[in-house]
Order: sequence, then structure tokens, then C-alpha cells
Amino acid sequence: MARNFQLFIYRLSAMSPAIIIFSIIWYQQKKDIVISLVCISIAILFIISFFIFFYFGKRNLAQIIINVVKITPVDKWIFGYIISYLFPFLSIVISNINPLIFLVIGLFSIYILMMVNTATPHPILLFCRYHFFLVEAENGINDYLLISKQKLRNNKQIKYVQRFFEYLLIDAQEG
Repeated sequence: MARNFQLFIYRLSAMSPAIIIFSIIWYQQKKDIVISLVCISIAILFIISFFIFFYFGKRNLAQIIINVVKITPVDKWIFGYIISYLFPFLSIVISNINPLIFLVIGLFSIYILMMVNTATPHPILLFCRYHFFLVEAENGINDYLLISKQKLRNNKQIKYVQRFFEYLLIDAQEG
């Protein structure tokens, strides 16, 4: 139960930058500070909750040995997030776009994120200088997402990890 709640917070907090951008667009178009402040407050609550769970997990999860067969960087995902964060700004240029459409799309995206059985990179961790890698382990699973502060170059650099969720690992020997 706790792990599901942590996964829920992980995925919701990944949407926090989009919520903040939505609130900026909402204020710019509707001049409604209340909705904007509520959205920003919710985003900040998600971010704070995420950091509490993330650092609690880093301190308390057991280290496990992993035999990595292949490691591939996946930092390029940030371009998808950047595009999705800039997309609402179209409503400033194109006056017929309603910010509520972005809200509906955002809620649908959150729903989809909750249903998928894979780990996704977290945009807030990028700002904390983390990097993301797809890892293939010796046990045959090849879709682990590994979070590390190191810029990993080969599979020998990873020996110990901590398992946050089903397919989400964090480097336990960060340098």
C-alpha cells in the first residue's frame, strides 16, 4: 500500500511543472489569481511530498546486488517534457485555445501515467543533477530505469542498487 502511494506521488509530482505552467497560462488569460495559486500550491505540495519519499527511500531501502548486462542513457527524454511544458503557451499566441482543454489533457495524461507498468524519468530529478539509464539485468529484465548522479559509461560501474518500484532503481553507490 505504501509503495503504491509512493508511486502515485512520484508520478503526480512529475506533472508539477506542467501544473505550474498551466497556472501561469490561466492567470495570463483569465486574470484569476485564486485558481493559479491553488494550482501552484498543489504542485508545490506534490514536489515536497516527492522529495520526502525520495530521500526517505534513499536512506532506508536495502541495497541489492545487480549484474548489469547492458546500460543505455535515456536523458534525451527531457525534450518530450520540454515540448509538453511549452505546448500550453500556444494559447497565448492562438487566442481561440481554451486553457481548460490543457487541463483535461493533463488529467487524462495523469490517468494514463497511473495505469502504465513502467517507470518514467522524473523531470524534477533532472534539476537535481540526476541522469537516467535503461538497464538490462542478468535476470533477463531489460526495462529497468536506473537513476544515478554518475554519468555511467559501462555496465561494470553498477554493482549495488536500491529498488524503489517495480522497474525503478537508484544507484546505491553514487559518487
